[in-house]
Amino acid sequence: MEDVILIDSISDSLKNRFSNILYEVFEETVKISTYGTESFSWDLYRFLIEEFFKENITFSLSSRHHYTTYHEDVIQKLEELEWYMYYDLIEILAKVNLIYKNLKEKITRILEEEQSGYRLMENNEFVPITDEHSILTIDSASESPFEYAKTHLQNAISNLSEKENPDYNSVIREAINAVESCFIQVAGLQPNKKNTLGVAIKKIIDNHNNEIDLTFIKPFETMYGLASNNGIRHAGNEKTILSDLSDAILVLTTCSAIINYLSIKLILH
Repeated sequence: MEDVILIDSISDSLKNRFSNILYEVFEETVKISTYGTESFSWDLYRFLIEEFFKENITFSLSSRHHYTTYHEDVIQKLEELEWYMYYDLIEILAKVNLIYKNLKEKITRILEEEQSGYRLMENNEFVPITDEHSILTIDSASESPFEYAKTHLQNAISNLSEKENPDYNSVIREAINAVESCFIQVAGLQPNKKNTLGVAIKKIIDNHNNEIDLTFIKPFETMYGLASNNGIRHAGNEKTILSDLSDAILVLTTCSAIINYLSIKLILH
């Protein structure tokens, strides 16, 4: 999962797209400057060098450069720093109101397309949409003793890793099917169309030797119902909704946690 959702690194493609965002910001400084001069570009560059990089300005004050020169210098400095400085730079530009609404929407789209584990919030700070613990939870579930569940989880992760055409509904469907297959296995049933989640849970409840506290799966039952009613589990539903990355990760993490819980119960039993 660490290779799918980036929370402690940044891909080259995301670096390039952040670089293009910075280029647009510098380009905009010329448009809003009086008479189209480079004065605002210089002001922005000087601000970043002094307040963000905290370095000495090397360009001459007497000679103004084209904004592309400033952009290139900033990117070169970023390349010499830690990966998260790209995020920090976008944050500081947003906080000084240089990331206008359309550009912020573009950043959100880029982060989703590049499977970044962060989103730019209304307070102009990047917040992780997942964390290391969640990723470990998903990885652990994919190594559980439930064979059918492992297959579903691997399918979910594969769908999640698709950058060009990610199918988040499929991620949710596979994650939910993974948990359903676990309950069917715990109930001692065979995986077929007749043995659904409801049938499996009823058999588990009727088993007086059962040590599984089913109150823990209430959130899953809610997700199961929502996915069924909104065309995620069954295609062709006129109420079908399109999920996004955060929806997919929420469901995948929750389902993985339930699978880990059931794995422990199965081992202890």
